[in-house]
Amino acid sequence: MADARPPLALRLLDRALYGVVRPVVARLPIGLVDALARVVALPAALVVVVRHGRALGPFFRQVGRPDGLGPRLRYGYAKALARFRGDYVYLAPGRPVLKGPGLRSFEAQGEPAVIAGWSQFGTIEAARLAGLRDDRVVRFPYGGEGGPLPCEVDEPWKRWMAHQGAVRQELLAPYQLLPGASPLSYVRALRSGRSLIVLQDVPADGAPTRTLLGAERPLPVGAVRLARAARVPLRFMTTRFVGGLLEIDLSEPLDVDEQGLLDVIGAAVRDRPWDWVTWREFAEPAPEAAPSLEALPARVAGLEGARPRLEAG
Repeated sequence: MADARPPLALRLLDRALYGVVRPVVARLPIGLVDALARVVALPAALVVVVRHGRALGPFFRQVGRPDGLGPRLRYGYAKALARFRGDYVYLAPGRPVLKGPGLRSFEAQGEPAVIAGWSQFGTIEAARLAGLRDDRVVRFPYGGEGGPLPCEVDEPWKRWMAHQGAVRQELLAPYQLLPGASPLSYVRALRSGRSLIVLQDVPADGAPTRTLLGAERPLPVGAVRLARAARVPLRFMTTRFVGGLLEIDLSEPLDVDEQGLLDVIGAAVRDRPWDWVTWREFAEPAPEAAPSLEALPARVAGLEGARPRLEAG
Protein backbone atom coordinates (compact mmCIF):
# COMPACT_ATOMS: atom_id res chain seq x y z
CA MET A 1 0.00 0.00 0.00
CA ALA A 2 1.45 3.36 -1.03
CA ASP A 3 2.25 5.94 1.63
CA ALA A 4 -0.33 8.68 2.01
CA ARG A 5 0.74 11.96 0.45
CA PRO A 6 1.30 14.71 3.03
CA PRO A 7 -0.52 18.04 2.65
CA LEU A 8 0.54 20.26 -0.23
CA ALA A 9 2.17 22.79 2.11
CA LEU A 10 4.45 20.12 3.57
CA ARG A 11 5.34 18.79 0.14
CA LEU A 12 6.28 22.28 -1.01
CA LEU A 13 8.32 22.83 2.16
CA ASP A 14 10.28 19.59 1.73
CA ARG A 15 10.88 20.40 -1.91
CA ALA A 16 12.20 23.86 -0.99
CA LEU A 17 14.40 22.51 1.80
CA TYR A 18 16.21 20.16 -0.54
CA GLY A 19 16.20 22.17 -3.76
CA VAL A 20 16.62 25.75 -2.48
CA VAL A 21 17.53 26.05 1.21
CA ARG A 22 20.14 23.28 1.31
CA PRO A 23 22.33 24.56 -1.56
CA VAL A 24 22.07 28.16 -0.32
CA VAL A 25 23.02 27.29 3.26
CA ALA A 26 26.01 25.28 2.02
CA ARG A 27 27.48 28.53 0.60
CA LEU A 28 26.91 30.70 3.69
CA PRO A 29 28.95 31.05 6.89
CA ILE A 30 27.21 29.13 9.67
CA GLY A 31 27.10 32.26 11.82
CA LEU A 32 25.01 34.00 9.18
CA VAL A 33 22.77 30.94 8.84
CA ASP A 34 22.19 30.98 12.59
CA ALA A 35 21.40 34.71 12.53
CA LEU A 36 18.80 34.10 9.81
CA ALA A 37 17.34 31.21 11.82
CA ARG A 38 16.90 33.55 14.79
CA VAL A 39 14.89 35.91 12.61
CA VAL A 40 12.72 33.17 11.08
CA ALA A 41 12.08 31.73 14.56
CA LEU A 42 10.18 34.89 15.54
CA PRO A 43 7.07 34.22 13.41
CA ALA A 44 7.56 30.47 13.83
CA ALA A 45 7.08 30.94 17.59
CA LEU A 46 3.42 31.72 16.97
CA VAL A 47 3.04 28.51 14.97
CA VAL A 48 4.51 26.50 17.84
CA VAL A 49 2.20 28.12 20.41
CA VAL A 50 -0.91 27.63 18.27
CA ARG A 51 0.02 24.09 17.23
CA HIS A 52 0.67 22.82 20.76
CA GLY A 53 -2.18 24.84 22.26
CA ARG A 54 -3.72 23.18 25.32
CA ALA A 55 -0.84 20.75 25.75
CA LEU A 56 1.52 23.52 26.86
CA GLY A 57 -0.24 24.26 30.16
CA PRO A 58 0.17 20.73 31.59
CA PHE A 59 3.69 20.53 30.19
CA PHE A 60 4.72 23.79 31.85
CA ARG A 61 3.39 22.47 35.17
CA GLN A 62 5.28 19.22 34.60
CA VAL A 63 8.62 21.02 34.18
CA GLY A 64 7.90 23.68 36.84
CA ARG A 65 7.59 26.64 34.48
CA PRO A 66 5.10 29.54 34.83
CA ASP A 67 2.33 29.66 32.23
CA GLY A 68 0.97 32.67 30.36
CA LEU A 69 1.24 34.39 27.00
CA GLY A 70 4.77 35.66 27.57
CA PRO A 71 6.22 32.33 28.72
CA ARG A 72 4.46 30.56 25.85
CA LEU A 73 5.86 32.94 23.24
CA ARG A 74 9.36 32.65 24.69
CA TYR A 75 9.04 28.87 24.72
CA GLY A 76 7.71 28.89 21.15
CA TYR A 77 10.66 30.96 19.97
CA ALA A 78 13.20 28.73 21.72
CA LYS A 79 11.46 25.59 20.39
CA ALA A 80 11.38 26.89 16.80
CA LEU A 81 15.04 27.89 16.93
CA ALA A 82 16.03 24.53 18.44
CA ARG A 83 14.16 22.73 15.66
CA PHE A 84 15.89 24.80 12.97
CA ARG A 85 19.27 24.18 14.53
CA GLY A 86 18.56 20.47 14.72
CA ASP A 87 18.43 20.46 10.91
CA TYR A 88 21.87 22.06 10.51
CA VAL A 89 23.35 18.57 10.39
CA TYR A 90 21.41 17.99 7.16
CA LEU A 91 21.95 21.45 5.68
CA ALA A 92 25.68 21.69 6.37
CA PRO A 93 26.88 18.25 7.57
CA GLY A 94 30.59 19.01 7.40
CA ARG A 95 30.67 21.64 10.14
CA PRO A 96 33.05 21.16 13.08
CA VAL A 97 31.71 20.09 16.47
CA LEU A 98 32.74 22.04 19.58
CA LYS A 99 33.87 20.15 22.67
CA GLY A 100 32.97 21.36 26.15
CA PRO A 101 35.38 21.16 29.10
CA GLY A 102 33.89 17.92 30.40
CA LEU A 103 34.33 16.20 27.04
CA ARG A 104 37.89 17.47 26.67
CA SER A 105 38.76 16.20 30.14
CA PHE A 106 37.17 12.82 29.38
CA GLU A 107 39.15 12.46 26.15
CA ALA A 108 42.38 13.36 27.94
CA GLN A 109 41.80 10.48 30.39
CA GLY A 110 41.56 8.01 27.51
CA GLU A 111 39.11 5.58 29.12
CA PRO A 112 35.79 4.33 27.68
CA ALA A 113 32.44 5.15 29.25
CA VAL A 114 28.75 4.59 28.85
CA ILE A 115 27.48 7.99 27.69
CA ALA A 116 23.79 8.49 28.46
CA GLY A 117 21.84 11.28 26.85
CA TRP A 118 18.34 12.60 26.36
CA SER A 119 16.37 13.43 23.22
CA GLN A 120 17.51 16.94 22.40
CA PHE A 121 17.35 18.63 19.04
CA GLY A 122 20.82 18.09 17.61
CA THR A 123 21.21 14.56 18.99
CA ILE A 124 21.91 13.11 15.55
CA GLU A 125 24.80 15.52 15.14
CA ALA A 126 26.02 14.78 18.67
CA ALA A 127 26.29 11.13 17.67
CA ARG A 128 29.08 12.23 15.33
CA LEU A 129 31.26 11.70 18.39
CA ALA A 130 31.19 8.03 17.44
CA GLY A 131 32.82 8.76 14.12
CA LEU A 132 35.34 11.17 15.61
CA ARG A 133 36.39 8.68 18.29
CA ASP A 134 35.45 5.28 16.78
CA ASP A 135 32.86 4.80 19.53
CA ARG A 136 29.51 3.06 19.16
CA VAL A 137 25.93 4.38 19.12
CA VAL A 138 23.00 2.22 20.25
CA ARG A 139 20.23 3.09 17.79
CA PHE A 140 17.74 1.90 15.17
CA PRO A 141 18.16 3.05 11.57
CA TYR A 142 15.03 4.74 10.26
CA GLY A 143 13.56 7.09 7.67
CA GLY A 144 15.32 6.05 4.49
CA GLU A 145 18.75 5.08 5.81
CA GLY A 146 20.26 2.69 3.31
CA GLY A 147 17.52 3.58 0.81
CA PRO A 148 17.66 5.45 -2.50
CA LEU A 149 19.72 8.60 -2.80
CA PRO A 150 17.94 11.90 -3.51
CA CYS A 151 19.01 11.76 -7.18
CA GLU A 152 17.27 8.37 -7.44
CA VAL A 153 13.93 9.64 -6.10
CA ASP A 154 11.35 10.71 -8.69
CA GLU A 155 9.09 12.86 -6.51
CA PRO A 156 10.89 16.16 -5.68
CA TRP A 157 9.16 16.47 -2.30
CA LYS A 158 10.62 13.12 -1.19
CA ARG A 159 14.22 14.14 -1.87
CA TRP A 160 14.62 16.01 1.44
CA MET A 161 13.78 12.89 3.45
CA ALA A 162 16.04 10.79 1.22
CA HIS A 163 18.82 13.32 1.82
CA GLN A 164 18.29 13.14 5.59
CA GLY A 165 18.48 9.35 5.47
CA ALA A 166 21.67 9.49 3.40
CA VAL A 167 23.33 11.91 5.85
CA ARG A 168 22.48 9.71 8.85
CA GLN A 169 23.64 6.62 6.96
CA GLU A 170 27.03 8.21 6.27
CA LEU A 171 27.47 9.60 9.78
CA LEU A 172 26.22 6.71 11.86
CA ALA A 173 25.90 3.40 10.00
CA PRO A 174 29.55 2.32 10.53
CA TYR A 175 29.27 2.86 14.28
CA GLN A 176 25.78 1.74 15.30
CA LEU A 177 24.74 -1.21 17.45
CA LEU A 178 21.10 -2.25 17.42
CA PRO A 179 19.05 -2.06 20.63
CA GLY A 180 18.09 -5.52 21.82
CA ALA A 181 21.40 -7.06 20.76
CA SER A 182 23.22 -9.37 23.13
CA PRO A 183 24.51 -7.42 26.16
CA LEU A 184 27.85 -9.11 25.51
CA SER A 185 28.23 -7.11 22.29
CA TYR A 186 27.93 -3.89 24.29
CA VAL A 187 30.36 -5.10 26.96
CA ARG A 188 32.86 -6.22 24.31
CA ALA A 189 32.75 -2.77 22.70
CA LEU A 190 33.43 -1.11 26.05
CA ARG A 191 36.24 -3.50 26.94
CA SER A 192 37.86 -2.84 23.57
CA GLY A 193 38.19 0.81 24.57
CA ARG A 194 35.13 2.16 22.74
CA SER A 195 32.48 4.20 24.51
CA LEU A 196 28.75 3.63 23.99
CA ILE A 197 26.31 6.49 23.37
CA VAL A 198 22.68 5.76 24.24
CA LEU A 199 19.57 7.83 24.93
CA GLN A 200 17.63 6.88 28.04
CA ASP A 201 14.31 8.73 27.66
CA VAL A 202 12.88 6.52 24.91
CA PRO A 203 9.81 4.51 26.03
CA ALA A 204 9.75 0.87 24.95
CA ASP A 205 7.01 -1.73 25.29
CA GLY A 206 7.96 -4.40 27.80
CA ALA A 207 10.48 -2.31 29.72
CA PRO A 208 10.05 -1.77 33.46
CA THR A 209 7.78 1.11 34.42
CA ARG A 210 9.78 4.04 35.75
CA THR A 211 9.12 7.69 36.50
CA LEU A 212 10.42 10.66 34.54
CA LEU A 213 9.14 14.12 35.49
CA GLY A 214 6.21 12.58 37.31
CA ALA A 215 5.09 10.47 34.34
CA GLU A 216 5.24 6.67 34.58
CA ARG A 217 6.37 5.02 31.35
CA PRO A 218 8.05 1.75 30.29
CA LEU A 219 11.63 3.00 30.16
CA PRO A 220 14.70 0.87 29.47
CA VAL A 221 17.48 2.47 31.49
CA GLY A 222 20.14 -0.11 30.73
CA ALA A 223 23.04 2.33 30.74
CA VAL A 224 23.44 2.05 34.51
CA ARG A 225 23.68 -1.75 34.58
CA LEU A 226 25.86 -1.79 31.48
CA ALA A 227 28.39 0.60 33.02
CA ARG A 228 28.51 -1.55 36.15
CA ALA A 229 28.87 -4.79 34.19
CA ALA A 230 31.75 -3.42 32.11
CA ARG A 231 33.26 -1.53 35.08
CA VAL A 232 33.42 1.75 33.22
CA PRO A 233 32.14 5.20 34.21
CA LEU A 234 28.63 6.39 33.43
CA ARG A 235 28.55 9.94 32.08
CA PHE A 236 25.74 12.24 30.99
CA MET A 237 25.84 14.07 27.65
CA THR A 238 24.35 17.49 26.95
CA THR A 239 24.42 19.66 23.87
CA ARG A 240 23.87 23.32 22.99
CA PHE A 241 24.47 25.54 19.99
CA VAL A 242 27.11 28.26 20.07
CA GLY A 243 27.09 30.59 17.07
CA GLY A 244 25.45 27.90 14.97
CA LEU A 245 27.93 25.19 15.94
CA LEU A 246 26.99 22.28 18.17
CA GLU A 247 28.87 22.02 21.47
CA ILE A 248 28.90 18.62 23.19
CA ASP A 249 29.76 18.24 26.84
CA LEU A 250 29.92 15.39 29.36
CA SER A 251 29.37 15.28 33.10
CA GLU A 252 31.75 13.86 35.62
CA PRO A 253 31.16 10.12 36.31
CA LEU A 254 27.73 9.51 37.87
CA ASP A 255 27.13 7.19 40.81
CA VAL A 256 23.37 6.69 40.43
CA ASP A 257 20.80 3.95 40.02
CA GLU A 258 18.26 3.83 37.19
CA GLN A 259 15.88 6.30 38.84
CA GLY A 260 18.80 8.55 39.69
CA LEU A 261 19.76 8.72 36.01
CA LEU A 262 16.17 9.59 35.09
CA ASP A 263 16.26 12.35 37.70
CA VAL A 264 19.40 13.73 36.03
CA ILE A 265 17.53 13.72 32.72
CA GLY A 266 14.55 15.40 34.38
CA ALA A 267 16.76 18.20 35.68
CA ALA A 268 18.20 18.74 32.19
CA VAL A 269 14.69 18.89 30.72
CA ARG A 270 13.55 21.42 33.32
CA ASP A 271 16.54 23.57 32.42
CA ARG A 272 15.82 23.44 28.65
CA PRO A 273 12.23 22.21 28.13
CA TRP A 274 12.05 23.58 24.58
CA ASP A 275 14.89 21.24 23.63
CA TRP A 276 13.03 18.02 24.57
CA VAL A 277 11.98 16.19 21.43
CA THR A 278 9.89 13.50 23.13
CA TRP A 279 7.90 15.72 25.50
CA ARG A 280 4.53 14.61 24.14
CA GLU A 281 5.31 10.98 24.98
CA PHE A 282 5.48 11.95 28.65
CA ALA A 283 2.38 14.11 28.74
CA GLU A 284 -0.39 12.98 31.03
CA PRO A 285 -2.32 10.79 30.58
CA ALA A 286 -0.08 8.14 29.06
CA PRO A 287 -0.57 7.71 25.29
CA GLU A 288 -2.53 4.61 24.33
CA ALA A 289 -0.28 3.80 21.39
CA ALA A 290 3.06 4.88 19.99
CA PRO A 291 2.86 7.57 17.29
CA SER A 292 3.30 6.50 13.69
CA LEU A 293 6.46 7.34 11.78
CA GLU A 294 5.83 10.60 9.96
CA ALA A 295 8.12 13.39 8.87
CA LEU A 296 10.79 14.27 11.38
CA PRO A 297 13.87 12.41 12.60
CA ALA A 298 13.94 9.68 15.23
CA ARG A 299 16.86 9.59 17.58
CA VAL A 300 19.47 7.37 19.04
CA ALA A 301 17.42 4.69 20.81
CA GLY A 302 17.64 3.26 24.33
CA LEU A 303 18.65 -0.25 25.29
CA GLU A 304 16.46 -3.35 25.74
CA GLY A 305 14.71 -3.35 22.38
CA ALA A 306 13.46 0.22 22.33
CA ARG A 307 11.62 1.33 19.20
CA PRO A 308 12.54 4.47 17.24
CA ARG A 309 10.52 7.58 17.98
CA LEU A 310 10.03 10.88 16.22
CA GLU A 311 11.49 14.31 16.69
CA ALA A 312 7.94 15.53 16.61
CA GLY A 313 8.54 18.13 19.35
